[in-house]
Amino acid sequence: MTEVILSKPITVIDQQIDRIIFRAPKGRDLVGLPNFATDTLGALLVLAERLAMNVPGNVVSELPADDAFAVGRVIGELLNPTMPASSSTAISTWPAGGTTSAS
Repeated sequence: MTEVILSKPITVIDQQIDRIIFRAPKGRDLVGLPNFATDTLGALLVLAERLAMNVPGNVVSELPADDAFAVGRVIGELLNPTMPASSSTAISTWPAGGTTSAS
């Protein structure tokens, strides 16, 4: 599990939330995501909606942009723990299995 501390608290069902907690992704969470190559942040936010533990998923897509980017970084790191959160490497460039075919 990991969490993102929000830039300012949000209200969800009469409760003040100052952080969102995310569980580790499972294979089923990856099914049907937007294309990472063309919509990286969109794919990360859709995945974040599925992984959010302490708020309804739709709250994630309504976050202010700075918090949405922070969520995207954290979810990217959950997908690939060897990639530091500050890395500029696009997740979509890392092939499954770690190798590419020699053409």
